[in-house]
Amino acid sequence: MKLVEQLRRKILLGTSNRQLMGNVQITFDQTGLHEAELRRYFREFSAPAASPPVMEPVCIMLFTNRSGSSLVSEHLRATGCFTGLGEPLNHPLVKERSEQEDLHSLPQYMDWVYRRMRREGAMYGFKASFDQAMMLVRAGVIPNYFRDVRWVMIQRNDILSQAVSFSIASQTKKWHSHRGEKLSEPQYNYEQIRQRVRTLSQAYAAMNSFCSVFGIDPYRVVYEEFSADPVAAATALAEHLGFTGARVDTTQLKMRKQRDDVNARFRERFIRDFRAAMASES
Repeated sequence: MKLVEQLRRKILLGTSNRQLMGNVQITFDQTGLHEAELRRYFREFSAPAASPPVMEPVCIMLFTNRSGSSLVSEHLRATGCFTGLGEPLNHPLVKERSEQEDLHSLPQYMDWVYRRMRREGAMYGFKASFDQAMMLVRAGVIPNYFRDVRWVMIQRNDILSQAVSFSIASQTKKWHSHRGEKLSEPQYNYEQIRQRVRTLSQAYAAMNSFCSVFGIDPYRVVYEEFSADPVAAATALAEHLGFTGARVDTTQLKMRKQRDDVNARFRERFIRDFRAAMASES
């Protein structure tokens, strides 16, 4: 539980949930912060094998922050074939909803979310970090409740650009292009970006390990390829998930790329600083 306690201390000190991990080593089977908090919160955590299962397929999208998952989700929803695709497993949200709806177990919460979001003719889906997905497996929600899971993995080839984007968003608090203005101007932080590169590298390794151990062959979405032609990419993904002939209603799209010259400048500066640091160590 050392990992959990380190993360808890950061929260108590006021660190954003999106800024966690620091120098902590990430493993695919770890008990993450969300699981630890929810095990303490709920009276019952696990889904019994006899639970009435969901008879329809659901989509679980494995992701890391700033991987492009929101862009993918928006395009899928714009086909009219998908519902949800948010982040229902973050522990503050789970607790808030459970208090409001008088829910007393993780399976009961998942059932409430599914029935609230389900729509006839559409597939329900949600995003999960690897440790949240591991939590659902450990709790028996998969496969006792969700029997037919269609797995999608969102990844970026350019982890450095993802780390830079993460660093900027964590400072400005502007996580989506259509949600408000920046709360502050970002400052270049070499150490923060370097640590984000390390953490993201470990998170991708953990996602792949999770899939390998449980025999999952996810549909892999590469952000750089998806963003080059998101309508065509979303159509192909929808077809893979069972919706042949799906079309993206572009009038429903609101997100825009947030990347600007600040991202490029920070990225170039980091490369210079990193190479200089390497040279000084040799």
